[in-house]
Amino acid sequence: RSHADDFGITKSVTEDILDCFNGPLNGTSIIPNGYEFDYAISQFKELDNKRLSVHINFLEGKPVTEIDQVPMLVGIDGLFHYSFFKLMKEYYLGSRKTKINLINQLKLEASAQLDKVKKSLPDGTAISIDSHQYFHMLPFLFKILVQLRNEYNISYIRIPKEKIFFYLKKET
Repeated sequence: RSHADDFGITKSVTEDILDCFNGPLNGTSIIPNGYEFDYAISQFKELDNKRLSVHINFLEGKPVTEIDQVPMLVGIDGLFHYSFFKLMKEYYLGSRKTKINLINQLKLEASAQLDKVKKSLPDGTAISIDSHQYFHMLPFLFKILVQLRNEYNISYIRIPKEKIFFYLKKET
């Protein structure tokens, strides 16, 4: 089994993934707020026997929900503004009120992204989940997705098995 992430993020990435379906690739993860979501989903519907996962995204682009519903997740430009570590810091060092508001906004946006994909697929289609830059592995986000599993017929949440490493640029 081979899998590609970022389906729908741009047209060129989407077309590269579509080309790979002619080879060993048999699954992809679509970014619900990707710039080419509609193109990607229409192309995916033309394929046979391929897997599609939802690539939950809280890192790049605009949210699927209205910006005023998720003000903590976006900057003044209306784009997501958290990195993995910045979101983790905001949650774990935040007040109880901050945590509650953050969880509510993350759940609202995750639901909107899942809704968008679910409405684009045939009724009853099981949904698999992963996320852009592994955001779903933050325990508080993972918990949200587990809470949503029945509502969205989530059959699988990807647990990465890759070794984690950090690249530190050496000053010369």
